[in-house]
Amino acid sequence: MADDVPIHDVVIVGAGPAGLVAAVACLRAGLSVRVIANDPTAAWPATYGCWVDEIETLGLAGCLSRRWDDVRAVGEREHRLASAYGVFDNPALQSALLEPLEGLTLVGHVVSISLDDDGFLVDTADRQQLSAAIVIDARGPAVVHSIPFGSGPRQRAYGITARFDRPPISPGACVLMDWSAPTSGGASPDAGESATFLYGFDLGDGVAFVEETSLARNPAMELDELRDRLLARLDRMDCRVVESIATELVDIPMRAGVPEPGPALAFGSGGGQLHPATGYSVAASLRAASRLASAIADGRAEGLVGERLASVAWDALWPRRARRTRALHDYGLASMLRLTPAETGRFFDAFFDAPHDLWRSYLDISAGPRQVAGLMRRVFAGSDRDTRRSLIGGDHRLLFRSISG
Repeated sequence: MADDVPIHDVVIVGAGPAGLVAAVACLRAGLSVRVIANDPTAAWPATYGCWVDEIETLGLAGCLSRRWDDVRAVGEREHRLASAYGVFDNPALQSALLEPLEGLTLVGHVVSISLDDDGFLVDTADRQQLSAAIVIDARGPAVVHSIPFGSGPRQRAYGITARFDRPPISPGACVLMDWSAPTSGGASPDAGESATFLYGFDLGDGVAFVEETSLARNPAMELDELRDRLLARLDRMDCRVVESIATELVDIPMRAGVPEPGPALAFGSGGGQLHPATGYSVAASLRAASRLASAIADGRAEGLVGERLASVAWDALWPRRARRTRALHDYGLASMLRLTPAETGRFFDAFFDAPHDLWRSYLDISAGPRQVAGLMRRVFAGSDRDTRRSLIGGDHRLLFRSISG
């Protein structure tokens, strides 16, 4: 490593929510930090949802743009969910995270991350160099895992924010998922087709956000197909767009399993904090950041650098309990994707018929394996014979991992 390159405790590559929250947590843990990204202040275009109580415990409720206490889910029946839901005010969250990092963010495109006995060296396209005891890669799954566009399982969605002649979402409500058929006239998709669901919320004054979503599939559903399904759903609901305000295209690579420990530590949506079933990662990353920072600070206090420090940090993110939970989540998703459209609606009726604490635990990536397994047993017991037959057809190696970790 070059002698004239100053050594930092932590260099973070990527300035999305995960990268910035990791940087703030490390800074608060007393570590020297640098963040490098193409544009650290670039706007975040995605809609990030969360359960309000998750964010309140972190003191970030002020970074929500909206919250809904009337939250619903629809399988073959409608369910009222006893949890408030919110979406982040992206500029407010970004500003809150960037403020303590003033002067610590650098503009640059990383071209290489190398490792030697002294730690890491990060090289950028414009010949900047940063050295660090540990590098956290928070650039997302497509970059971290070199996933070509369009390959592998992906969750996709097509959404619009618009003013409608009549509300597609009940006033003041949020629809977490509606698995009813999107086709006109109430016709159900053929058994061989993939089920998709409506996600949306009322924004007041005749404005709503509505999105047609496909869970992780390989090959992924085309965005044009999702657009057509959304328009068919709105037509079935007799809702017409009066004014189109914004369009949102979602394409999330869904990498199965716990990321293997490597020299640069993956964090955020590319580091396993992305929930295999929901595609959510922001709240999970916010909650995991302090645990990650504490482990790095403890490792630095012992003089650790490079792979040894990365291993300590990886163990903090992925203890055996978390690895077991991830295996159950992966098994659950693989099994659920075997369901026919008709079985999917019945599955989610059984899911949301379960006690609140059980289904909430399943949607929490940090839940314990016993909680997740408890929900799975409850849903299986509450499902009909055909749905049960589909559910037990998943990858049973994942069940073994859920025990062995």
